[in-house]
Amino acid sequence: MNEEFDHYATTVPGNGTYSAPIPLHFVHKESKNEGAVPLLLVHGWSSTHHEWSSAIKKLSQNGEKSYHVVAVDLPGFRFSPAPTQPGLGAKEVGVAFDALMQQLGYSEYGIVSTDIGWAIAMSMVEHLSQNIIGHFTDFFFAMPTPSDSARQANNETTEEENEYLAALKEFAKRHFAYATVQNQKPGLLAAILVDSPVGMAAWLWDLKHGNSDGYAFTHEEIIHERDVDVDSRSVW
Repeated sequence: MNEEFDHYATTVPGNGTYSAPIPLHFVHKESKNEGAVPLLLVHGWSSTHHEWSSAIKKLSQNGEKSYHVVAVDLPGFRFSPAPTQPGLGAKEVGVAFDALMQQLGYSEYGIVSTDIGWAIAMSMVEHLSQNIIGHFTDFFFAMPTPSDSARQANNETTEEENEYLAALKEFAKRHFAYATVQNQKPGLLAAILVDSPVGMAAWLWDLKHGNSDGYAFTHEEIIHERDVDVDSRSVW
């Protein structure tokens, strides 16, 4: 990854509830097509710009349909330093990412997001819509409201709604234990995994295979991601 792409670091001003400067690391791959659309890739948790490594070349080298690609590390992930004070939320990170794109000369651009990167991208769409051409994500989902649950209890929901609610419950049953332990006991989990490369790889393996759409992750891909996450302390 380090040899394949050009890596850069910059600092943008703080904003909103976060006053400190925000240093950012990013990969920038320009298309040979001067009229290509700029595209910001926003990764999830716990991850890094490396999540997009297999897509960057395809996106930037596809002739007339290619893009100028920017794959940024979220603050505190991989090479982007962690925040130094409270107040850095999705809105503030979104404004920082827009400042990065403006620095690069991209006054308008598209966004692709995944996982928690979705929250940042959605904030950008809401507050910086004049700069956003479009936003594609694989993470958008709607949570049922109390009135939705009441309608289902009274058999007033449609077949499509029932299927969606059942899918949400199945996802919660399979995945929420993973999310809960990292939310409620992050320090304990870190102590268990910090000096166990095999344990960390197994944790990532289970996550990747349990939440993919059937993509067969190789051992090499899992090990590489373990090295990227652990060596940069992105998971702690």
